[in-house]
Amino acid sequence: MIEKLAKVLTGFGIAFLSFVFGSIASVVYVQLYNLEYSSLPTVALFLLASLSLLVSLLVLLIGLKVTHKTKWLQLKKPRPFIATFVLASIVYGILLFLSMALLGYFLGEEVVNQSQELGFAFEDLSTLDLVLTGVLLIVLVPTVEEFLYRGVLFSSLRGVLPNWLAAVIVSGFFAFAHGQVNVGVDTFILSMVGCYLVIKTNSLLPAVLLHAAKNAIAFVLLVSL
Repeated sequence: MIEKLAKVLTGFGIAFLSFVFGSIASVVYVQLYNLEYSSLPTVALFLLASLSLLVSLLVLLIGLKVTHKTKWLQLKKPRPFIATFVLASIVYGILLFLSMALLGYFLGEEVVNQSQELGFAFEDLSTLDLVLTGVLLIVLVPTVEEFLYRGVLFSSLRGVLPNWLAAVIVSGFFAFAHGQVNVGVDTFILSMVGCYLVIKTNSLLPAVLLHAAKNAIAFVLLVSL
């Protein structure tokens, strides 16, 4: 029992330190250059967010190395996963559609249609801004978030709790971290499907790909509309 508890505390401790140091890096960046967050150009916002994510990732990797838990990232060749990936993507889409319909019915369409707060408007972005924002949202964010949630946190809970309960807990944290109701519902479903992919393929890579694909589609839609 003590060993299992230590495993969970180690995972959440590493995740907490990763978040704290990533946040500190952002604050230091802003204070060092005497910047006002609300007036930062998109390039500076990109650098700020990237710095925070990369510091978080570095702390995460150091924590896993020190505690000899690098296996939690499950960065191994996945089992054949194309069929599973396609099925999981379809299930994610169906569940998202149904959940948004229910959300609109009970809380109103304004909740469903609420835009995610990103700190800038896409129509104001230059070509360079769009490229940098795409790299951030499609590459950096999915990688770091999957390492943290479906990697460290989910792995630390598996074996201590049933897979389904570990997935629900991790997905709850993931949804809460995104703040808004509609985005929280979306990310909860995404996380549950990501956990399923980790279990079925024995690798984190399909979950990263799903997250990246979802962000890529959202990015294209936001830019084109």
